[in-house]
Amino acid sequence: MLRGNDRAIVFYEREGGLRTAERPLRPAPDLVVGEVEYTWPAALVGRLATEWSQV
Repeated sequence: MLRGNDRAIVFYEREGGLRTAERPLRPAPDLVVGEVEYTWPAALVGRLATEWSQV
């Protein structure tokens, strides 16, 4: 996700996402933007998968 996308950051963190990396992203030779990586703990992913499969 792009750094500065505050709505997405709030959503990911509210859903249990952990910010695990930040790095420059170069979508074009003359353009650099910040990219933020989020991951979720395995236990949370397993619980959500179980809940969603019952919907």
